Amino acid sequence: MGLYPEIIADHFKRPRNNGSLKTASGRGRGENAGCGDVLQIDVLVHAGVLSAYRFQAKACSAVIACASMVGEAIQGKPIDSARELDIAQLIEAAGGLPRSKAHAPKVVERALQAALVEAAANEPS
Repeated sequence: MGLYPEIIADHFKRPRNNGSLKTASGRGRGENAGCGDVLQIDVLVHAGVLSAYRFQAKACSAVIACASMVGEAIQGKPIDSARELDIAQLIEAAGGLPRSKAHAPKVVERALQAALVEAAANEPS
């Protein structure tokens, strides 16, 4: 086995939902100033359901893999379910990350929560 478990390595090599949304309901940014990772997550919410998710990253392989895995886990789910996703637990269930990459789920968490807060504020009542 390499540095990452197979599923996490696959998400880095073939990231899902990479890109941006022109008409995002919410956009969030997560950073790790210590290593220079920057992540932007765009979400589109319709009737309380997360209908689209995209991310752009200038980041390490672990952040890219985590962002990719999160997109698969939350797309099509109610926004409340997306808010409650335990990203660290999702990554741990996939085999975990080396200690040196423990920041990755936190970067994704910050970006996702910011995007979801903005999307909820933009959702018609």
